[in-house]
Amino acid sequence: MKAAAAAGASSSRMNYSSHHSELDYGGEEEGKRDASRRRAQSCLGAARRSTFRASSRGQHVACGLAPLVAFAFLTLAHAITFPCVAPLLGPTISSAPSREPSPARSRTPDDDPQSLRLTIRGGDLAVSKTPRARSESGVDSTSDEPAYDLSGKLRMSGTPGRPLSTGMKVMMRFRINYSTRWGENVMVIGSTKELGGLPYPSEAETRRAIAAGKGKVMRYIADGNWEFVTVMDSAPPEMSYRYALVREKGEPLVEGGVKTGRYLDLDDFVRKGVSRQRLHTVGSSGSSSSLSAAASLQGPLQLEVRDQWRVSRQHGEDLVLRSDALTRVIYGHSRAEVQEEALSLQRVTHVSELVRRVDPPEGMRRVPTTRLRLSVERTRVPLGCAMAVECEALFTEVAVMSCTQFPAWELEVDAPRDLLPAQYKYVVVNLTTGNIMDREDGALRWLSKAEGITASSDLDSARGHHVVAVRDEATTDRWPVENREAFRAAAVSVPLFSLRSKHGMGTGEFGDLCLLVDVCAAVGLSMIQLLPTADTTAHPHASWKDSSPYAAISVHALHPLYMRLSALPNLPPDIAAEINRTTEELNAGADNSTVVDAKTGAVLDRPLDYEKVVGTKLKLLRKIYEASGKTVVESSAFAEFLVEQGHWLKPYALFCVLRDTYGCSDFAQWGELGALSFGQIDAL
Repeated sequence: MKAAAAAGASSSRMNYSSHHSELDYGGEEEGKRDASRRRAQSCLGAARRSTFRASSRGQHVACGLAPLVAFAFLTLAHAITFPCVAPLLGPTISSAPSREPSPARSRTPDDDPQSLRLTIRGGDLAVSKTPRARSESGVDSTSDEPAYDLSGKLRMSGTPGRPLSTGMKVMMRFRINYSTRWGENVMVIGSTKELGGLPYPSEAETRRAIAAGKGKVMRYIADGNWEFVTVMDSAPPEMSYRYALVREKGEPLVEGGVKTGRYLDLDDFVRKGVSRQRLHTVGSSGSSSSLSAAASLQGPLQLEVRDQWRVSRQHGEDLVLRSDALTRVIYGHSRAEVQEEALSLQRVTHVSELVRRVDPPEGMRRVPTTRLRLSVERTRVPLGCAMAVECEALFTEVAVMSCTQFPAWELEVDAPRDLLPAQYKYVVVNLTTGNIMDREDGALRWLSKAEGITASSDLDSARGHHVVAVRDEATTDRWPVENREAFRAAAVSVPLFSLRSKHGMGTGEFGDLCLLVDVCAAVGLSMIQLLPTADTTAHPHASWKDSSPYAAISVHALHPLYMRLSALPNLPPDIAAEINRTTEELNAGADNSTVVDAKTGAVLDRPLDYEKVVGTKLKLLRKIYEASGKTVVESSAFAEFLVEQGHWLKPYALFCVLRDTYGCSDFAQWGELGALSFGQIDAL
């Protein structure tokens, strides 16, 4: 492993002092420049959540950022970037109770007691003042139209999501093995009302819930096995839960693991069960009617969940191993594609072809089977390899697991009941050669036979709709290599505005990261960490008061300061020429300019003129939007983007309009518009 190195930025004034020859396209040949640009567009287009990957000279560089969906600003990808450009960005409004604000603090523009009308004009979002009148019912109204009138182009019925219920009856058995002493009991606490109604059972919340008498005490069976059975007439699509050990005296012992507890996707179990019976194909959002019909035709889902106690890793290693930098980039890069290629080239055999054949019992046409879903979470699996299950009783050779939910590895198989119980272990196999590269230590794991969930139910009556979910733990005592070789990587931490190049408009921009990626790959650095890049515009005009990268007003929207305007698509020729001319003017003389900080005495190399750069970019963005905004708003790409991102974009855009209209970001001074609920905002 590479030795770790630390390089950080101690303040927002830090400037990158490398010369243009090291971080500029100017010294490259035309062919190299085009190759770098294509590589940059490829890596930025692959942005996912808080990281992005970049391939250079066979190395991968992870960049830790806030959500990077807005990297479309740089990749010339789609015109859906304009929804963020149109209102010039803003934060999410917190849901506030409907109340009349204090007259002393409430105000309207120009101190005129008039209401605001939000309308669409030529594809643009506009604000107009209209006298308010009071109707007979006492509800404020305007003389002609509703006070809030937005075009249907910006209307949405709500962010799509899962239904509140799967519509299917689910019989569940939770089972866990834990050796207790006399007077100790194992409890399960979760998000459903049957388990105490704790939405996100963190360790602290679980302790408080136990003290309040919530949760269910499990029943002891034998050999350290505990179980709890519950029946949900209409199961939710998902649930979370956590185990705890309670004693007659002393504080409860809560298991470790993920902060929000264990997660169980019930909708996935239901959909796959329905699909196997060829009843309905249920989409990702589910369908209560189709699921209810499925339930009436084939009976309830019997789900047995077999868990192992989770012990927290030392020094927060659980959190590190589940971070996006490791799971999506360092260890997750192209993993699924490599595995799919291995299957298509028949280097790996599908699990359905590995199950040992068993003759059906006399008088039966098919072999009775149990649907098994084995899962284990392990991040540090070498690229080009995969986790697999070694079980001679069930499979003719090792069965490779799926990594579509990496770092979780899953294997789903219909196991003949006559072959159970069976012993198994997890191994690591090379996807090219098929050789076993590593095998877990410790005792063999056991797959026991499935049983009916309740006394009145049996496996045959469920007609195959019985699932056993075996959720194992890849503890470090079973994989000693993770103790011997702790994860190490060298990284660099920089503020984005300091990555200056001749293509940036007076500041470092997202496009300049491509050159830094090349530098990092050349010297063996694995990750790039940036100072926050979220929007900080709390004042109606560009102000130095908003220059601190730590004063973010949104967790979703990126700062327009870092946009590369010349990379936006379909720029009118006159605006493109103005952008190029302005870029040269803002960069003129930057090579030799230095400023001495009055407070610290530090010499700043090419300092950023925040107000001038941001003000200039916003004016140019407005021109771009006026030229193309109507086309963008009416496009199908915009409609799709709004459906996917409307939960933050709509309140964000409204905030910008109200901030600029009232001249402040204090929503308490916006009158009744400062107390809109999310439902009211969504109805605009």
